[in-house]
Amino acid sequence: MSFPSKEIKATENNKNIFISKIKSFISNHNIIDYTELIEDEGRTIYGIIQENAHYDFPTTPQIFQQYCQIHLRSIDNLISALPIVIRYASDEYLSPYISVMVRLCIKEFKNGEITCEGTQYMHFLSAMFLFHTFGILCVKYNRFAVLKELMQTEVSAPNPISLSSTYFLAHLAGITHWDYSSLNNYIGTNWLYPYTHLIRDGIFPSVSNSFLNKNDFESCFSAWEHLFSLMYHYYHCHYLDIDWYPQGEFVLKRVEQLRGIENFYTKFFASSTTLINEWEPIKQGLFGGLYENYQREYNMADIFYRQNIRH
Repeated sequence: MSFPSKEIKATENNKNIFISKIKSFISNHNIIDYTELIEDEGRTIYGIIQENAHYDFPTTPQIFQQYCQIHLRSIDNLISALPIVIRYASDEYLSPYISVMVRLCIKEFKNGEITCEGTQYMHFLSAMFLFHTFGILCVKYNRFAVLKELMQTEVSAPNPISLSSTYFLAHLAGITHWDYSSLNNYIGTNWLYPYTHLIRDGIFPSVSNSFLNKNDFESCFSAWEHLFSLMYHYYHCHYLDIDWYPQGEFVLKRVEQLRGIENFYTKFFASSTTLINEWEPIKQGLFGGLYENYQREYNMADIFYRQNIRH
């Protein structure tokens, strides 16, 4: 059995230096050095992930948690700087992050390499954590225009799923590739939607300062998760031509709207019905910039959630 062989040597000191450089490049409008810094960091992370890309053994909870920690530590600099980038930088500064996510989904294959089905999906962990951190912060800070780019970005082969097929980044890094039972086993839980908890618990320490408290963070994550589900279907991100919407714990949170509970999630979606085409996601071009497109997607998805809700 192969075990992870190398972890990135991240320290608080080099993370602080990295964040200081990010702040300097943004404040001085230095897009060239900024982009090179992000790309260099992406190449470093890619090297670490590739060195640990051994998937020829069955997944166990211990191995899964080891890989989660390696992937989270490898992206610590990028994920810690992301709140600053999303909040203060212009859209051109966000695209290099998306490019890094694409790179992290790629997996070169070697002759004679053996892969155990299910284990290879751990390769996407770093991209998954970055993808959802990017998404929740865009929702938090009203940066919706760039989400169209995020949803329409493609990842060329090879990747752990296919040697020859191209997939949307939203499919490879945005959804779970494990069944609910297996993922609950790997993370030692019994949740209806374990993928939500895996991602939320993984990214919260890095973005906690952007939220009032953990409840505020989780409510915002529900808003992002629901919006992502709608966008995933609207932008045809599934590799199969099927009417399918990703689900998450937000499916259970929808009842809060009916009960009149006010939090980030309920206020976010309630504002769409009053602002219509002035609602920020629509105003910034999501769903073709038309409220009727969003409303149709929302209603179709609601039927799907009710028919497929887990109990």
